[in-house]
Amino acid sequence: MVKRWKLGRRSIPWRNEDRRPLRENNNDIQDGSDQACVGFDNSLTQNTFNTDEKRCLQSVREITLQELAEFLEVATDSISIKHRCCSVLMLAFVVLPSQDLLFTASHQEVDHIKNVDLMLFTEWVAKAKDKLLENVQKEVRESLEKILQIERSQKDSDSDEAFIQLNVDIIQYIDGMSSRAQQICKTLFDHVQEVCFQELLVFLRRYTTEQAEILRKQTEKAEPEIKLFLKTLKTCEALKQYIQAKGKDIKPSILMDTVETLEKMEDLTMKLLLEIVADFTKNHLKKYFKTKNKQFCVLTEEFKTHFPKLLCCQDVQERVMDEVYKLITHLYVKHLVQSNQRRLRRSWSSNVGQKVTEDAELLHYDISNMAPGVQQWNLMLLKITELLECKDTDALKIVVASMQQKCITKSCREDLELLLRWKGLSKREVRDVLEALPEIRPRSVSWYSCLTCW
Repeated sequence: MVKRWKLGRRSIPWRNEDRRPLRENNNDIQDGSDQACVGFDNSLTQNTFNTDEKRCLQSVREITLQELAEFLEVATDSISIKHRCCSVLMLAFVVLPSQDLLFTASHQEVDHIKNVDLMLFTEWVAKAKDKLLENVQKEVRESLEKILQIERSQKDSDSDEAFIQLNVDIIQYIDGMSSRAQQICKTLFDHVQEVCFQELLVFLRRYTTEQAEILRKQTEKAEPEIKLFLKTLKTCEALKQYIQAKGKDIKPSILMDTVETLEKMEDLTMKLLLEIVADFTKNHLKKYFKTKNKQFCVLTEEFKTHFPKLLCCQDVQERVMDEVYKLITHLYVKHLVQSNQRRLRRSWSSNVGQKVTEDAELLHYDISNMAPGVQQWNLMLLKITELLECKDTDALKIVVASMQQKCITKSCREDLELLLRWKGLSKREVRDVLEALPEIRPRSVSWYSCLTCW
């Protein structure tokens, strides 16, 4: 015979006469979940267990395991299994002394609960948990996809809120889903969170594949949307920080795969962005060094139009402009050394070094305005005048060593060699100067390093 918890007058919310209201109530909850992705509210998790269900649970006075099992069986596709399972699990926890008992205690440890058929109860709990996790997996997958579709539909929005909406909605949704399970018990929370982060990894693999194709198409446009690249970088950075902060709660393999997926997307995004920058920078510099009366400010003004100043992602913008700054400086040196000094004196002024200094100062001024705090990468250009005027070999070695120390990048040694050859030194003299330089490793690996061959 099925054992009962005799707690007083019976009031069972899923009996035939009450089943329809509960079904309608659960449908309302499911409808609420469909709105979870809109804006920054997480209504799905807020509606998971609403006031009406709580009132039903609080009215329970006498329940049998058979009736609990029947309640699980009536769940259909039209009703959220997750909400039913949460309700039933909560019912059980209302009458048991320990919330974690169901998942962690042995039969011997609960012998004092005399009125419970432990075998049947254990089977029932396992079934409820399995149904819950199965539905959580399906719901997380569908909801993350819905979040992405909403973000795609708002791609033309220029607001700061829209710029970070994707990562904010994802984080709020995952946290909300996990917190509901935590209200029941720690063990269930662990299971639900593992499902959530596993589905997040699946989602991110699909998202990064699609996003990579979108960004590649942008590089083919005459006027690529730079903001889309910045937005992608911000999304990856925010989600990576979130995942790493949750590290102790995530299976190591899922953590590593998720971080790796996001970092690969960051690298690709930065590489494609710098290809765009390199393309219009080279076009401008080619004209600048070969045409009279061309102003270098035309290039910096173009950067201002391509790179809007965004308050919501200053950290990302500074990181991007740091790479852009190094790339422009390198390309400037390459175009400079390809130009004949005599021709430059005719088209620019008699003091070529001074003109390079003015360009370097303007470049730093405009880039630092777009990204305050960016590191100064124009120091090599500022030393061009001193390099050209130096006649003594030993003194030249000191000047070149100073240039290397002030601007340590992966292309630094290559740029110094080009400048020495442009100055007019022979191959032997260039080798003599470079061999006197101390070995200094670059401060950081740059995304633009793959473009330096240009």
